[in-house]
Amino acid sequence: MGLLKNVPPLLTADLLHVLRSMGHGDTLVLCDCNFPAAEVATKTTSGKHIQLSVDLPTALDSICTLLPLDFFEEYQAKIMAPQNGITSKPPTG
Repeated sequence: MGLLKNVPPLLTADLLHVLRSMGHGDTLVLCDCNFPAAEVATKTTSGKHIQLSVDLPTALDSICTLLPLDFFEEYQAKIMAPQNGITSKPPTG
């Protein structure tokens, strides 16, 4: 039986399966609690909502050790930010 070496421990079996199933041009969403991830996950090919209990930079560094970004795309990553002119924050909870 083989042993996986140098795999960051926060990458769960479910996440490793999803990463292995991805191909060029596929999208992976890393988000915080303000994004409707559970709902969006139901509409994906895996149907899995995978939660990591780390901050975004740690998750991104760990994932990119195994799955590099596609540099043939014009934009390898996208971010969400409040729209211009929005002064109030949405309610939390």
